Amino acid sequence: MSTISHITHLPDPFRFRYISGSIYEYKDVPADIYEEMKGAFSKGQFLNAKIKGRYRYKKRMSNVLDEDIATTIYQVRFSQGIIG
Repeated sequence: MSTISHITHLPDPFRFRYISGSIYEYKDVPADIYEEMKGAFSKGQFLNAKIKGRYRYKKRMSNVLDEDIATTIYQVRFSQGIIG
């Protein structure tokens, strides 16, 4: 089971939310990296291998639900086994 619940690229910043509610924003992540991550079997492994340590990031407040997250282009719902 992945620890990532949602990913968004609108087009910048690239944003993801852990199941715990923590939200991270990564700056200047190219759209092709985002597209590649959408197709990755393990979003967490992809994040660790191709994003962490390569792009600037900031942690947002936990459990913050703003308009960008509410209107997420792409949501990953691991708990239901649906990738949509």
